[in-house]
Amino acid sequence: MKTPVILLFGLALACVAGPARAEVPLKDYSFVRGVNYGMTADTAQLVRELGYAKRLNLNSTRIWLSYQAYGRDPQGYIARLRTYIRISHRLGFTTMPILWNGNGLDPETLKPEFRTTGDTYVKAIVEAIKDEPGLLMWDIMNEPLTNSYYEKSEGEEKQREAEITGFVRY
Repeated sequence: MKTPVILLFGLALACVAGPARAEVPLKDYSFVRGVNYGMTADTAQLVRELGYAKRLNLNSTRIWLSYQAYGRDPQGYIARLRTYIRISHRLGFTTMPILWNGNGLDPETLKPEFRTTGDTYVKAIVEAIKDEPGLLMWDIMNEPLTNSYYEKSEGEEKQREAEITGFVRY
């Protein structure tokens, strides 16, 4: 179990260091005091809640993105994401977007037929926010092996783990 977690952290860090950012990775991330947060479109709520978080000495948010929400309104979704990151940054917060959520994993997304849709989504998100100063790093997938598809595999654990890991590596 340690290997996939280390692999995912490395992939997230590699994405920040690679074509997604022109800057080099930091040597020390110990200053990060983060919290998981929902990407709200309500600016007043965001400002208020990040104000509460600031009082707790937090300075970073980790937000789940949704390829389904992006698919329903690509331009609107990207506009909301940019606004979220910019307001957060203005308030002293960095952002770590999560591209995929393993908890709600749809096995259909693991199939090769989904790659065109997935590629379109990831490319649009990365291109839209890669140069935002408030972007801290990327999380490719939250908890990839914490879902019913993997947990209820009944003897197919290694196959499904390989399938999920292959998706994340891709």
